[in-house]
Amino acid sequence: MPSDQKRIKLSLEPSINKHVMDITDTGHEILKADLTLDEQLMRNVDRIWFERGDWKQITEQGLQQAIAKQTSTKDAPSQPDLQQPIDTVSTTDEPSVPAVDLAKLRESVISKLYFAKCEIDVALDVINILAADNRTSTSSNTGSGLINSIITGAGQVHGMNGDTSSAGPNNNNLVLPPGTLHATYVAKPRPTEKAHFEQTQLTLGLKRKQQEAAANYLKKAASNLQSLVDEEQAFWEKAILVRRNHWLMQASTNASTGESGFLVRYGFTDVGSDFAEVSYGEMLRSERGEKEPVQLTLPHNIPKSVRVTVQTQHLDGPPLPSENQGQSLFSVYGEQEDDIQQRLLDAQSSVYDSEIFSRVLAEAQGVTNNIQFEGDAITISLGGQVDVKIQRVPHPSSAHNNIGNGIEDDSMDVDALPKPDTLMLQGKAIELALRLLMTQRHRFNLWKSRARLMTNRRETQQFLTNIGEASASLSVAGTPSNTSTVSTTAVNATATSSTSTQSTATPAGAAASANTPILNQRALATSVASTAFTRQLSSSASFSQPKPIPSDVPLLEPVLSMTKYGLLVDRVRQVVHNVIDPLTAEAGLDIHVHFRPQHHFQPALHQDTQQPGHRSRYAQVYPSYGNMVTSLGINVLKGPSLRFALNQSGVIMASVPGKTVALNTISDFETFLLREIKLICLQIVCQVGNDVIERLDEFKASKAHEQRSFLWKVDPVEEVLFGTIRTHNAWKNIQVQMVPTTLQDNTSAFLLQIKQADTTPHYMILSQWANPMVQGSIDGVHFKDRVALLIQQAIDQASS
Repeated sequence: MPSDQKRIKLSLEPSINKHVMDITDTGHEILKADLTLDEQLMRNVDRIWFERGDWKQITEQGLQQAIAKQTSTKDAPSQPDLQQPIDTVSTTDEPSVPAVDLAKLRESVISKLYFAKCEIDVALDVINILAADNRTSTSSNTGSGLINSIITGAGQVHGMNGDTSSAGPNNNNLVLPPGTLHATYVAKPRPTEKAHFEQTQLTLGLKRKQQEAAANYLKKAASNLQSLVDEEQAFWEKAILVRRNHWLMQASTNASTGESGFLVRYGFTDVGSDFAEVSYGEMLRSERGEKEPVQLTLPHNIPKSVRVTVQTQHLDGPPLPSENQGQSLFSVYGEQEDDIQQRLLDAQSSVYDSEIFSRVLAEAQGVTNNIQFEGDAITISLGGQVDVKIQRVPHPSSAHNNIGNGIEDDSMDVDALPKPDTLMLQGKAIELALRLLMTQRHRFNLWKSRARLMTNRRETQQFLTNIGEASASLSVAGTPSNTSTVSTTAVNATATSSTSTQSTATPAGAAASANTPILNQRALATSVASTAFTRQLSSSASFSQPKPIPSDVPLLEPVLSMTKYGLLVDRVRQVVHNVIDPLTAEAGLDIHVHFRPQHHFQPALHQDTQQPGHRSRYAQVYPSYGNMVTSLGINVLKGPSLRFALNQSGVIMASVPGKTVALNTISDFETFLLREIKLICLQIVCQVGNDVIERLDEFKASKAHEQRSFLWKVDPVEEVLFGTIRTHNAWKNIQVQMVPTTLQDNTSAFLLQIKQADTTPHYMILSQWANPMVQGSIDGVHFKDRVALLIQQAIDQASS
């Protein structure tokens, strides 16, 4: 054996896995039992006997003859070489016995059996025909009638064939002679092991298929049941989450579908609101196949909010809105992760803002001047210069509402956020004021309903009678009757207050002036003087009579009054800046401006124990809005000062020596402030000029009555400083004036000039951006030093 070859050893072992023979009804498999050696031998013998049917002819004698023949062939002598090719050819030419094809043999047997079966069927048909023809004779005979009829029929058939010799006279109907047709029944062969295995495999396959179909059906039913359980669990989790967020819920049944669910109330009826609008949503289970497990139906599908826009009017065009009026900086509610919670919050916000707009609209219908109605918008003109537009708009996107909620977002660019301007902040302040007043209205209504039903105190009942609520029911929001009541109450709330010095009631515009403080003649520019001024402001306000309590909390009138007051303060700030700014340059005056709020929210309303119903224990439920006052102080270092009081009514009270002046318009305030500032500057120039004149030798050598004529004096009527300067041989008169002017870059400035007859005037410019090349612009020195230099220049020029 070559060395490069390897030996291979094959080992055949029986398989360990057992075949499945059957499956029980409970699903257990019945394995095929192992056969013994005797049973396997008998099965193999039966198989060989069935498959090799030709072996039946094999006998022992024949096998011995075949063996002897093969032995004699091997023992025979070999032939010569010449005959070897011939024998080889003859051996080669002998035909070989073909192998038996079992499949073809089986098919031939089956075809023969089928042909035999067809012949038997034909024979039975012939017998049935003959039996039917002889039915009458068969019925008349007894016992052997059927056999006789068959024999007679057989004789007839035989007679038809022409052979009637052996048949009797009654056997002419038989075509075939008796005994011609016969059938041999073959027993059903025993199936092979392969056929039995295939049949068992088919049976098991059918069972497995049926069980798989049943299992799939059960799995599908279980999956549907699991989805139903999951949907139900998700629905109840959503319901529990809504209840945990303190929403009022009530069980309900849908009238159309009969499905049970919940009614979620998101209105404000439980906290004192009397707004008649549907404010509950229906919470049901979603239909199969939807993504969300809960279906929430809300009347307020499109959330709307109240937006207030402040616009400035111009003579040459339409009102100019704020630059960022379409953007929102504040949000009442924060962003929620749950969609149900967010929708409920949006709907609640819509109801709240709808009630605000309804109340404002009802009160606005009582105003006849400077108001326009445009669908869901109300435009109110304030003083012909500013328009306040209150409208209902779709709820803005909450993508940038995180500013008002204090939520930090790293993806937000701080530089891209809207820059709030004054008008935008005023609009947002008005929105917040409307919401606060509406909340206070709810609290007041809630207190009235509880006090009417749950208290028997005489003071409380007297108070309810005074406000007209003893026998009146809660009004319905948005009705025309409620409109007149609210507007009338709002007007009467501010129109009936009076002071101890007035005998008749003042109108609504002048009612707030009753709380105007009585300012002293000259306030010092110190902190002590400011404190005294504040104390006097509070004490003077306490003498005002308390306002009657309205039956409802108005919304529009306080907001408009506060808006006018805010616009007044802004315009006063602008005027003060334009007037004071040129004087506060590097070499200007040292001026300090202070705005200090001195708001008075009717403390006497809850402390007056003489009137029934005005008890301090009701202070938390009564409407607590009142007069707003701001004190303005303009102080010059080591010099005089100015004091103003800005009232909510629009009247500005100014303190002058010996009296108090009322300024009704901004123009009057600007004129008054400009005049007082010029007089203060001229007073400082007068002091500096008198110091210079008093140091002159000519002044010291003159007499006392002459010295008084040489001193400089300020004329407050003409706003001119009259004085004298010394020339080389006499005293000459001069005039000093403060003239407002404008530089080339449109910046405001003051021109301080000294005029002398027949000479060029000397002047000095006071401005934040004064040009150093301009005459009188000297940097690095104080205002008094510049004035002294200017006066010295005028004296030197007059003496030359």
